[in-house]
Amino acid sequence: MAADKIGIAWAVDPKSGWGIYGYNIIRHLCLRTQYTPVALEVSDLGFVDPLEAGLIKDRTSVPLNENPECLAPYAGTGRRLPFPVLHARGGNAAPQFSKLSNGVIGRRNHALTFFENARITARDVDIYNRFASVGAGSTWNASLLKAAGVKNVAAILQGVDPSLFHPAPKRGCFEGRFVIFAGGKMEYRKGQDIALKAVKIFVDRHPDTLLLCVWGNHWPEAWSYKQFISSPYIDSVPPPDAEGRLQLPKWFEAFGLGRQNLHAFSSFPHIHTAALMREADVGLFPNRCEGGTNLVAMEAMACGLPTIISRNTGHLDIIHDGACLPLESQDEVPAFHRSIDTAGWGESSVDEIVEALEFAYQNRDEAAEIGRKGAQRMHELSWDRQIAKLLAFIEAHGLD
Repeated sequence: MAADKIGIAWAVDPKSGWGIYGYNIIRHLCLRTQYTPVALEVSDLGFVDPLEAGLIKDRTSVPLNENPECLAPYAGTGRRLPFPVLHARGGNAAPQFSKLSNGVIGRRNHALTFFENARITARDVDIYNRFASVGAGSTWNASLLKAAGVKNVAAILQGVDPSLFHPAPKRGCFEGRFVIFAGGKMEYRKGQDIALKAVKIFVDRHPDTLLLCVWGNHWPEAWSYKQFISSPYIDSVPPPDAEGRLQLPKWFEAFGLGRQNLHAFSSFPHIHTAALMREADVGLFPNRCEGGTNLVAMEAMACGLPTIISRNTGHLDIIHDGACLPLESQDEVPAFHRSIDTAGWGESSVDEIVEALEFAYQNRDEAAEIGRKGAQRMHELSWDRQIAKLLAFIEAHGLD
């Protein structure tokens, strides 16, 4: 029996990279194939433009939105749904954003995974090998899995939407300023502490500099945020406020950055992010580790920003000669816990970041050409092309 439905076993919403990934899988299935996507978590499909949202809602089954208990007979019982299911996996092969669908299995099951810990245990291998296939978010992740003995693995990179993320004129919101865009979840592996150290040095040299950033974290009590205790650039990690929210102003104060050099958001609507990015002159991503390719960096490059990006882990898949400003100096990152292997991670040089910023500041035309080449390369990684590759991969490993 040919599959006509494909289940998506994680929450689809604008709050995470997984949510954006899931939405684009659903979008592709609805608009480019005959498959009906089935969202197996309570999901928000209305965070895009109304035309697209309407078309997708008409083609998507979202059973849990009406009946959150409908998966109870399947969760952990061994009873299979009558269609194949895609599963989200992270570190230690653990389910991601799968509150109600955890333990649900389909007629056939395929894993998608992004992880930062280079330590792959025998238990992890056993879990992954229960799936018909494993799509890894980067070549780095795929290589680690294959070396550990995981079967049917391929690197399936994320994509960008060129209809949203493309070069276009600025609105001129920050006329006369040199604007640095930085974005991503606020956590140690993303390297915001490195960026702030470098930006402070650069601001002192060029007071017309403005840091435009979207640095949020819905879970500042999590260990991934607390790992900033390992940073060589900050004495103490700003704790969440009384309501458990990230305190971005405390970070800027700790690095001596004044409001005149900042325009910061803890969140920003994804559909409007491209217009925000295009107000910048350069992108900055000195991340210590990316299990995937770093979706925000890809989108910045797709908008034509000359992008400074660390040469490590998942970033290696989007670094191309002449299409970005790679940070070549990548020191080892000490492991911050005995269960964590940071092999492949990289600690970027603050001096090299300042040098790259100086290049972009002094050579606007040359930097713009790097941005144009970066946009061309990222548009080759459109969501439609990448999801088509994913679909071909899982079809080759069985949907029935």
